[in-house]
Amino acid sequence: MLIIEFTDICNFMFVCSVVVLDAMKKKRFTTLGVGITGKWALSWAFDFILYPFILALFGFFGGTVIMTILSFIVSYGLILFYDRTKKDWLGIETLKEIEDFIPRQIPECGISKYWTSIINLVGESSAWLMKKSDTFLLVVLSIKFDPFITVIQIRHGAHQYNGLSKRDWKIFITSVIIGNLYWAIAVFMGITLAEALWKLFLTIA
Repeated sequence: MLIIEFTDICNFMFVCSVVVLDAMKKKRFTTLGVGITGKWALSWAFDFILYPFILALFGFFGGTVIMTILSFIVSYGLILFYDRTKKDWLGIETLKEIEDFIPRQIPECGISKYWTSIINLVGESSAWLMKKSDTFLLVVLSIKFDPFITVIQIRHGAHQYNGLSKRDWKIFITSVIIGNLYWAIAVFMGITLAEALWKLFLTIA
């Protein structure tokens, strides 16, 4: 858990710094804003509205199968759209370029040497974690995000937008299974707890 939390902190801070700096230079705040907001809205609706509804309606096993299939379709559709637009509307391609990130570019945006050192330190920590095995990233990203984000982050190259290789397909399918199994269990436990609390409330009332 500590490793995952540290990964979250490093990724969040470094994504904010690098992506914002890159956006300032390329003036693409609108693209990032629309992309990140749209992706967040879609993920929220899928995870917290559709997922609980389907599991409550069809049960754990039936609901998990249905949502796994839907997750595959939606995530693959996002990959096709992402590659077709050839736009880094989530900042992921910029994040993948952190090994080539040059600190001297920061002062050009008016950032002090103090913040430069902080950003570089966080960046080095995040880069170290991201260089770990694909298995490590696959599990963490599948649990924290979705198959779309996972395969886009792990596939080789930045700003390539060239579809999925055989390796990428394996990553994608594995991520679909890991992510949905984890989330189905979490959602079902939440539904079960809610039902138990409701029954207890009715008993007391």
